Amino acid sequence: MSANLLDTVNTGLGRRTSQAPQRRDFSKIKTAVPIPNLIEIQRESYNRFLQMDLLPEERQNTGLQSVFRSVFPISDFRETATLDFVEYQIGNWQCKCGNLEGLKYLRSACKSCKASIKVDPLRPGQTLCHVCGTFNAVRPELCRTAASLSASSTSTISRNVRNAA
Repeated sequence: MSANLLDTVNTGLGRRTSQAPQRRDFSKIKTAVPIPNLIEIQRESYNRFLQMDLLPEERQNTGLQSVFRSVFPISDFRETATLDFVEYQIGNWQCKCGNLEGLKYLRSACKSCKASIKVDPLRPGQTLCHVCGTFNAVRPELCRTAASLSASSTSTISRNVRNAA
């Protein structure tokens, strides 16, 4: 046996020593890449998927819109009836006083080309038209109460029934 039992203990699985393993501190290493805000990334991904703040005619073919477009039209095996997807709406945006309802009040017409412009009601001012590129002074109609989203969700599906001849 060795003179000092704390120096070396051999268990048969390899050499073990009584000394604590040397610890390495990586907390002071500077990172070249900043850590992203993961909650903001998730929120943006959710907004891109639903496209809740866009009117049905403004939506891109991504996310939930793409899912509905890929599934529809649905027809029966004899092709006497078909279901076509028209639009979807998640809830109903409405201010608490009830005067402003839906997403239409967040749109304004461009003064030069009459295209629909998305308006931020919290920051009125100059808004760029995405069609003609002119700036428009936009003052959205506000009622000074908070807007809320009622919980009902609907999707509009038209049904075409063909007469079998």
